[in-house]
Amino acid sequence: MGIAPCRSEHARDELEGSAFNQAARVIVNVHREQARSYRV
Repeated sequence: MGIAPCRSEHARDELEGSAFNQAARVIVNVHREQARSYRV
């Protein structure tokens, strides 16, 4: 009983973490594109 909640919680945290990393990567790429076009 104690293992299942921990496992599902860990999976949820991992999912949120990967989603956050993906969003951060998109934001970084957008800023990088803006900086490149701004320099030119």
